[in-house]
Amino acid sequence: CNSMLKIMSLLAVGIGESGSEIIKYNLINNNDYFNKNIKGTKIDGIYMFIGIKRYNELNSILMEDLIIYINCISDIVHRSLKLFNGIVNRNLGDLFLCNWSFNLKNNKRKAEMVDIQNIADGILL
Repeated sequence: CNSMLKIMSLLAVGIGESGSEIIKYNLINNNDYFNKNIKGTKIDGIYMFIGIKRYNELNSILMEDLIIYINCISDIVHRSLKLFNGIVNRNLGDLFLCNWSFNLKNNKRKAEMVDIQNIADGILL
């Protein structure tokens, strides 16, 4: 049971939130083959890239210690996002694709998200 939990958590990290729905569909439907072409769903949310600046320079300076450095940054990013109900969807080496998903089926929630987006845009300017 413990091994299965480890495998499942590695899958979750490797394929992300969107990929986990494909795995879930295939497990529930118990097909004889893996169907990767299931119908997708629209996900409303906030998406953000976090990048490590001067990655190539860091690589030439730290060499094999770069992995330790990246793992430390990754831990900080994952913990911070979890604290604020977000997830890292993908890790692309020196980039992390982060997202916060929302259910925007009602107009009040959509208006709240527009307000949040305007505040975030103002901070970035």
